[in-house]
Amino acid sequence: MTSVDLIDPRIRAHLTPDERVLWQGAPRPDTFFSPAQTAPAIFLAFGGIALGLGLLDGFIPMLATVTGAAKVVPALAAVAAGGLNLWTNWQRRGALWSYAITDRRILSVLGHKLIRSVPAGAFAPEDVKVDGTVVFWGEMPWDKDMQHSVPEWMRRGPDRPKIGFYGQSDPQAVRQRILDWLSGMTDAAVASGQAYLAKDDAPAADAVAPAGVADGMAERGSHVHRESGISVDLPEGWDVSAWTKNDGPLKVFGITLLPRFIRETERKPYSVGASWNALLASGAHDAGFALTIQPGPLTLTLDTVRNDPWSAAANLELLETVPNDARPGGYRGFSIRRLVKGGGSLMDFGTVMGDVELHQIWLSNGKYRIEATALSPHGNATLAAVGDSIAASLRG
Repeated sequence: MTSVDLIDPRIRAHLTPDERVLWQGAPRPDTFFSPAQTAPAIFLAFGGIALGLGLLDGFIPMLATVTGAAKVVPALAAVAAGGLNLWTNWQRRGALWSYAITDRRILSVLGHKLIRSVPAGAFAPEDVKVDGTVVFWGEMPWDKDMQHSVPEWMRRGPDRPKIGFYGQSDPQAVRQRILDWLSGMTDAAVASGQAYLAKDDAPAADAVAPAGVADGMAERGSHVHRESGISVDLPEGWDVSAWTKNDGPLKVFGITLLPRFIRETERKPYSVGASWNALLASGAHDAGFALTIQPGPLTLTLDTVRNDPWSAAANLELLETVPNDARPGGYRGFSIRRLVKGGGSLMDFGTVMGDVELHQIWLSNGKYRIEATALSPHGNATLAAVGDSIAASLRG
């Protein structure tokens, strides 16, 4: 663990209370602004200047016949493009970056701006790769039509297309550090999960809340959606982020272009009193809990979910069905448990490798509807029980 006094101030500014820095680093100073990266931009800018001044006419006789705007406009465009490229690279040069691995997430900071906050549950060990001096765990597709399918944390930032640590002097060592971190996070998720489950088995007297604290909200740290009063208990130590998700048709001038279009704000660490309707708790790359709360009654049915074409295409195996599920607060609905063979790209959780189980729940009291998913590695009884316990803690 890095001493508090030695933590880069740019990193420290973005840490949450009690968050511990396990490792910090930075790219080599010439990253993003090396001679090889700046040479094309310089060549383009000077080429534009030479074109505008007619210095290329002797080398390319045809240019001598081009005059006026036909020569000036391309020249200015080349100068502007080269200058913009140089300025962009200068603004993200290696000396401005700071990287960190904490006991909760991975951070990438540019200047004083937090570019990426990636929880352990966002990627799997198999995703961590090395390309030259870059250690990365995600990659943005070049096809813009495919970019909507990647997790939100991959869609922004000047460190693309590869999402990771650039300019590392010993990339293999950094990769191993990340793998060790992921392994440790899985162990930590199991340990915190066992502690979480132990509180379920504790005598009733142990669960008495202190004076002034609402019933059931002291023991395991309820996370509350203030508009509806819906709350859920989560294990201590799991990374919890919250944001706003609006799910509905995409309309332009009253015309429905898409029957379902999801708009999301940036995910931020959960804070008491903040406004949110989507929440994600990550204990490890294949263990977590996602919750979405929307106004209105439940429109989906068990048959609709069970016969969803996506389920067949993803080769999901149905493990269990509860047609009549209920929670305090008048919430009624259904739940299913499914096996995702070989993992895949899962909404909210991102890419998950290996066989995982999804415990999915749909509930409504007529005024609000709940969609929740507990993710756990197939065959891990502890984390499966943790997911079930989290789901059972849902209440209105």
